[in-house]
Amino acid sequence: MPAGAFPPPGPVWAGSPPPPPWGPQQYGPPVYYPGYGSPQPAGVNSFAVVGFVCSIVLAVAVGIGSILGIVFGIIALRGIARTRERGRGLAIASIVIGGIGIGFWLLALIGAITSTGGSGGGPGLGT
Repeated sequence: MPAGAFPPPGPVWAGSPPPPPWGPQQYGPPVYYPGYGSPQPAGVNSFAVVGFVCSIVLAVAVGIGSILGIVFGIIALRGIARTRERGRGLAIASIVIGGIGIGFWLLALIGAITSTGGSGGGPGLGT
């Protein structure tokens, strides 16, 4: 056999498949399996953080913080549902704490109104 020549193929039986080709194997395109999407973003939604801070810090100092906390919490929940960022717990906490703050300020307002109502002289209120 001369140098560099291939050996003769083995016996071929009638009806058998042809021998495999020589050389590198041909592969198809890579296979991607579902369930391995892009990794979760590492950032926390900024509206969730701002809403949480507003509902805690500004609710005590100024009553408007509760309203801002609820608004920013709702905006954060919508953004988190769309972008899959972290901070869902902060957004929910800002809504809950904001609601408690509004309830506190409403009770304080009702208390202030009812405590000053006894000195006036409306029908049926005086002696």
